[in-house]
Amino acid sequence: MPSANADSRDILAKINLPVLMIVGEDDLTTPLEYSWYLHQHIEASQLVIIPEARSLCTQERHEAFNQALLAFLHKVEDRQIHY
Repeated sequence: MPSANADSRDILAKINLPVLMIVGEDDLTTPLEYSWYLHQHIEASQLVIIPEARSLCTQERHEAFNQALLAFLHKVEDRQIHY
């Protein structure tokens, strides 16, 4: 059963693994300010904002999504992202 208080902001600074957040610039479901907040509070995070995309950027702009994901994975593999 989920907690009545699902606010987990206090644990963001404890995340010490690479985190990639890919969001659509025009996402109406999750406003960009939320993604920026997460990015600012997770040290090893990378935020990619895909222009002209909403919440389904994996489908709407799949080329840009795949490019961002592959670039991130290569950085992690090459240890260019420190955690």
